[in-house]
Amino acid sequence: IITQNAKVLYQTEVIQDNLNPSWEPFNVDLDIIDTHREIVFSVYDYEVIGTHELLGRVSIAMSNLIRGGRNTVMELADECGLDLGGLGRMRFHYAEVAKASGMARRGSLFPSPYLTSVVGRTKVDGHVMYDIRVMAPLADAKKPLEWTIRKKFGLIHKFHESIKSFVDKRQGLIKPFPPRPRVFFSHSEKFLNERQSALNAYWDSLSKAVPGTHGSAEGMEMKAVRTCLYKFLEVDEHMNKFRRKKEEERRLRTVSAADKKLQEQRQELKKLRQKKAQTMREKMGLSEQWKLERLYNSPEIRAIKDVVVFVSMCPGSAVIRRHTLSLVNLFRALNIKFETKDVSSDRKSREYMLENSTATNKRLTPQVFKGGKFLAQWPQIQDIHEQGNLVSFLLSATATAAR
Repeated sequence: IITQNAKVLYQTEVIQDNLNPSWEPFNVDLDIIDTHREIVFSVYDYEVIGTHELLGRVSIAMSNLIRGGRNTVMELADECGLDLGGLGRMRFHYAEVAKASGMARRGSLFPSPYLTSVVGRTKVDGHVMYDIRVMAPLADAKKPLEWTIRKKFGLIHKFHESIKSFVDKRQGLIKPFPPRPRVFFSHSEKFLNERQSALNAYWDSLSKAVPGTHGSAEGMEMKAVRTCLYKFLEVDEHMNKFRRKKEEERRLRTVSAADKKLQEQRQELKKLRQKKAQTMREKMGLSEQWKLERLYNSPEIRAIKDVVVFVSMCPGSAVIRRHTLSLVNLFRALNIKFETKDVSSDRKSREYMLENSTATNKRLTPQVFKGGKFLAQWPQIQDIHEQGNLVSFLLSATATAAR
């Protein structure tokens, strides 16, 4: 967070899980900065819940920052301004606006100077429209901001006339504006190509002759020309759209990072609660996992033998398929050894089940047999398991106990 006189000038994006962060380049208008006072750069450990923890801060005069340019490195100090060492270092990269009118102009980094060029032309309703591309090279550090406007030659000529006195004073710096054709409707392809080339040279030199904002040191004429130029190039409209887009991206990044950290904290808290509850259940002997592991290796499980499960691999309903899977998965989870027989493909198995089953619906699968005797179907097995009596039930050798 960058402040001066307790006023926040800028707040960077949040960078997660990085001990050597590198923030995106940002722009601060020098008109709102007192160059004779120090600017404070504060680094915080971002917290989703609660206040952010101050890691350290650096105070530096604007004149020193400008003088240091890209080579300013300072040690972070604590909240009292003491450099205790070990808090970290901060490296500054200060950029200046490109040169204009033969002088290095230092001014606002936002909005940036605008470079223009004529990139094409189109005929619309008998009029020749010229495409002027506008580029703001310093607006975005990753990719220059660009947009294209389409204007008739008459409107371009009208704009030129409005700043003609400014252009005339800089004849060696700004290329001449192309003249109108001597003969009306004399728009040959050669003439149009020459005019487009001349317009391109004019706009390229004009945009470089108008620097960025330079505060009160510049004259009223330069301010008027810049206002007229930016209005013609639709700068405010596109730069405001760009600002809104960047602010939205920054907001989404911050929200996304905050949501991610909040979710991680919730997951960690949930795991701690589950672990604590699991420990308490284990101490009381109530842990399901503990019970299953104890039951899994018990001699009673190993004593269960001769269990046969009659199933149908081609059931007529989804309910039968679900019951079959539940029964098979339960026996496997408890390490109960059993044999499956498919009554849909094995005629002998089907006849044996129908002959020896004592269930109300003898054709309904799955059915559990032990030692050649019917025990139960899935609903009964499920009820017995929930009561904790499945092992003793399967150890029973009588069909009467099953019923």
